[in-house]
Amino acid sequence: MAREQARPRGRQPELAALRTALGSDTGRVVVLRGPAGIGRTTVLTAMAGRLAADGLRVLSVPFSTAADDSRPDAYGIGPLLRAVRAQYEQVGDLRLADSLSAVSRMLELLGRDPDWWVPRMAAELATMFERFAGTGRIAIIADDVHLADEPALLLACARRLGCLVLAGCRDDVEHTLAMDELLITADEVITLGPLADEDVRVLSDRAAGAPLDDSVPGALRAALGPLYGNPGTTLGAVAELRTSGRLVLVRDRLCLRVPEEPVALPTDHDLVWRAAQCGPFGLRLLGAVAAWDGFGVDDLPSVAEALGVELAECGRVLDQLIAGGVLVADAAGRVECRCLALAAFALGHLGVPGRHRLHADIAANLLANRRAGRPVESTALADHIADAGTCLAVNDEIAAWLLEMVAVVRAHQPERAARWYAAVLAADSGRFPGTRRAAHRADPHGPHDRAVRAAWRGARTAGHPAVRTGIDVRPEGGRRAGHHAHLGLAGRADRAAAAGPARGRR
Repeated sequence: MAREQARPRGRQPELAALRTALGSDTGRVVVLRGPAGIGRTTVLTAMAGRLAADGLRVLSVPFSTAADDSRPDAYGIGPLLRAVRAQYEQVGDLRLADSLSAVSRMLELLGRDPDWWVPRMAAELATMFERFAGTGRIAIIADDVHLADEPALLLACARRLGCLVLAGCRDDVEHTLAMDELLITADEVITLGPLADEDVRVLSDRAAGAPLDDSVPGALRAALGPLYGNPGTTLGAVAELRTSGRLVLVRDRLCLRVPEEPVALPTDHDLVWRAAQCGPFGLRLLGAVAAWDGFGVDDLPSVAEALGVELAECGRVLDQLIAGGVLVADAAGRVECRCLALAAFALGHLGVPGRHRLHADIAANLLANRRAGRPVESTALADHIADAGTCLAVNDEIAAWLLEMVAVVRAHQPERAARWYAAVLAADSGRFPGTRRAAHRADPHGPHDRAVRAAWRGARTAGHPAVRTGIDVRPEGGRRAGHHAHLGLAGRADRAAAAGPARGRR
C-alpha cells in the first residue's frame, strides 16, 4: 500500500514535473489543479511522502477542514494551526507554543481593520514558520485551497520565508478573484488531465476485485463519456455496479448482469451534489432533461409548462446547471446531460411512477402543441407516449398514429418500434383481452428481442388489428442476429447469475 501511495498509477509525468518545479533552494508556490475526482489529493499525498524522504519537514494543510471552525476563516489559518500542533512534540522548540498562541489570538481578531490585521498576522506567521522549521526547511502541502476566500496571504508568506508550497485546487468550480490572483502569482501551475485507458483498466480491475470482461470498460466508456478518464468517477461507477450486484463472475471474468440496463453515477458523485445545490427544482429539472433526451433552448417554455413552474425560475435553474457543468449546451442551444450515466441517475432518482408522470406531462404538452399546429418532433413525442405508462390515456387517434410511426421506424430502429408497439398493446387491452399482460412482459427498458417477441405473441393471440394489417416489428428470424456477440462473456452473465455462484474454469 505504501508503494502505491508513493507511485500513483499513471501519474509519473506529473510527479516528475512537480519534482522539477519544487527543486529550488528558494521559496516557491506550485499549484496543482484539476476537476473533482481526477486524483489531485492522491498526487499531493505522494509528493508529501517524497519531500519528507528528502528531509523536509512537511505540513499537510487540508483547507476543507476550515468549515469545521467555529468562526469564518477566509485565509485557511485554522487548518494550518492544527497541522502545526499535530507535530509540536517533534519540533523541540518551546517557543513554538508562544507562536501558536499568538497566531490564535490574531485569528480571533479576524474582521478588524485589514490594513492593521494583515501585516500583523503575516509577522506572526513568519515567526511561527521560523520556529517550526528550526535548522531545516518546510514544505507545505495545501489541498482544496479553492475553498478559502483569501489563500494568498498564507501561501505567499510561506514562500517569502523560503518554504516550498504545493497547493491543490479544483479547476471545475467558479473562479474567485483570489483564486485568479493565486494562479497568476504562482511560480508554476500544473494541470492533471484524464488517465490513459490502460491505467483506467488496471484501476477498474483492482476496484472490482477481479478482472473485468472486455465488454465492461466499453459500457463504462459509453456511459461516462468525457468522464471516463477521471479515476474518481470511473472507480465510483465500478463500485456502484459491484454493490448493486450488477457485476457477475463468469469463469474468471466479471460481466455485466443485464447489460442493456444503463450504468448510472452513484448518488455521492460531484455532479449529483451540484444539481442538488440548485434547490429542490435542480434534480427535477435534471430528470426532465434526461427524460426529454436533451432539448433546445426554444423548447424551454414547453419544459416549464410541463413541469408546472414559472419560465423565469426554470431558466434560472437551467443556467445554474449549465454553469456548474451538470448540463452542457452546444452552439445551437441544445441542452443535454453531461453524460449518459448522469441521465441514468436522474431517471432512476425519479423512480418508475415519477418517470411515468413526467413523460405523461411532457407528452400531453407536446400533443397540445401538435394539435395547435406548432412544430413537434414526432419521434420524441412517440417516445414520451410510450414511456408514460398508464399515466397517459392513449385513445384510438394516438394509437393509430403510433402504429404509423412504428411502420416508419421498424426497419432501422426496431428497439424503438417495439416500445411504441407495446404502448399500443397496453392501451388496447380493453378491446383485446390478454394484451395488457403481454405488454407488461414487453418491458420498454428491457432487451429488445425479448420485448418484441412478447409484444408480438400477445398481439397475435389477441387478434390485434396491427397484426392483421401486416405491421411487424420483429427482427428477421424472430431474433436479432448477434444480439450477444458484442458482449463477449457478458451475454452469459444473466444465466450465470441464475445458476448460482461460479465454480471456476472447468
